[in-house]
Amino acid sequence: MLAFTGIPLFFLELALGQFASEGPITVWKLAPLFKGIGWAMVVVSGLVGIYYNVIIAWTIFYFVASLTSKLPWMDCQNPWNTPACKEAGINCTNAIGSQSPSEQYWERHVLGLTDGLENMGIIRWKLALCLLGAWVVIFLCLIKGVKSSGKVVYFTATFPYIVLVILLVRGVTLPGAKKGIMFYVTPDFNKLKDSKVWADAATQIFYSLGVGFGGLEVMSSYNKFKNNCYRDALLVSIINCMTSVFAGFVIFSVMGFMSEKMAVPVAQVAKSGPGLAFVAYPEGIAQMPIAPLWSVLFFLMLFTLGLDSQFAMMETVISAISDEFLVLRKYKMLFTGFLCVLLFLLGLPCVMDGGMYIFNLIDSYSGGYSLMVIALVEVIVISWIYGYKKFAADIKMMIGFTPNIYWRITWQFLTPAIIVFILVFSAIKATPLSLGSYLYPCWAQMLGITMVFASIVFIPLMMGIETCKHFGCKKTLKIMVSPTPDWGPAEPEYRTGKYAIDRQRSRDPIPAKSNDIQLQKRPSDGATNQGYVPDGDFAHF
Repeated sequence: MLAFTGIPLFFLELALGQFASEGPITVWKLAPLFKGIGWAMVVVSGLVGIYYNVIIAWTIFYFVASLTSKLPWMDCQNPWNTPACKEAGINCTNAIGSQSPSEQYWERHVLGLTDGLENMGIIRWKLALCLLGAWVVIFLCLIKGVKSSGKVVYFTATFPYIVLVILLVRGVTLPGAKKGIMFYVTPDFNKLKDSKVWADAATQIFYSLGVGFGGLEVMSSYNKFKNNCYRDALLVSIINCMTSVFAGFVIFSVMGFMSEKMAVPVAQVAKSGPGLAFVAYPEGIAQMPIAPLWSVLFFLMLFTLGLDSQFAMMETVISAISDEFLVLRKYKMLFTGFLCVLLFLLGLPCVMDGGMYIFNLIDSYSGGYSLMVIALVEVIVISWIYGYKKFAADIKMMIGFTPNIYWRITWQFLTPAIIVFILVFSAIKATPLSLGSYLYPCWAQMLGITMVFASIVFIPLMMGIETCKHFGCKKTLKIMVSPTPDWGPAEPEYRTGKYAIDRQRSRDPIPAKSNDIQLQKRPSDGATNQGYVPDGDFAHF
């Protein structure tokens, strides 16, 4: 999925944003009929941003709880524990129906988990304060745009590597670590028959690389025009994936240790989603010497990882809408504050007693399918309607050489085919949403499907609006799928002279700057943002 969807889409979006110095909405001057792709990206980023900061709130909660001499989930001697709580000892398997201390801490103390959506309970104020704190941090880091968030990223992007190395050294020295690592690296090829595995792989790559969210267009739009985005795409994509693989060794060394302690197979210890980060791994940490130290480091790492991704999604929403409605640029601070408050309020249901059911609903439906549909339409429009040759000529103008045959094959054939394959078979194999033993009611699943269409509906909606604008014009379709007069590089020197002549030989000419065409580089508060890309989605760790 990395080779045939992740890297091709990553390079495509980097090159697109850098060439035009435009965000995900205004960049569709190259084919106005498909402006809805940009709006769909913004909606997806907004929806994911709602629940993503809830994860950051959880990490803040656990981080604060770790600032103690004894972790509160180490044993069953706490007010929230029930008789079902059983502490795992060496060669001691928990009884059927029992729960570990970390499970009860997570479900009963942190979440206050109810029996379903029908019983939402009340807002858990400690979590609500953590969520508020998370949004305050996001606001302060974005208050001056990429100039401020870019500086913060110097720390948030490098600190996790330091912690991962520390945790790996500690993990591999634990008894049973080898068992967990062997479970991690030993493949089960029968799983490849399951379409869900392919869909999960695609979703992981999309989230990890930030493809389809619009963040890549926003961040690359601040790059210098001649920046080598080809090199950036390859390096960042590969390093990103290698980091995920490396993190797996960190996680599964501790899972092996837990398997040894509980005398059960590793498969029974390992969990997916939030359960891995907030139940299984903390349980393993609690068994280590100097447990609070490792816990503080782990949750501080998750916090910094979360900030990276949230920066990108929020900057996407803010910049894209500000580019479309230029008056908002004058009130950047107020607009940023308004969005943070709005998304904080929308996230409050996720910190109620039954909030985990809302969280799981948004997590399951807001991204996956929507991202793949958006990416599918995007790659088809650029490689077939705008045209591969034009796009390749644009890239050559920036980096000095034309992309090789690999990019043409993936952009025009392989990537769209793989995405269609996953979408079709995922739809065929779809099962009702559940959380543990709780099966979501039909109305909740319909709400989830509505979230899927809440973003992609903008694609046909904007097509309709654009068609109405040109109603009655001759050659309407040709006008709507052709670049507008102001499409092209923002800097005037790249629109005239030698560059324009070279580009004209292989594609349509770019008109020189005129009085009625306003061409300007995206305002970057005096900063460029080369190399700034969304970090991996730790929720899918």
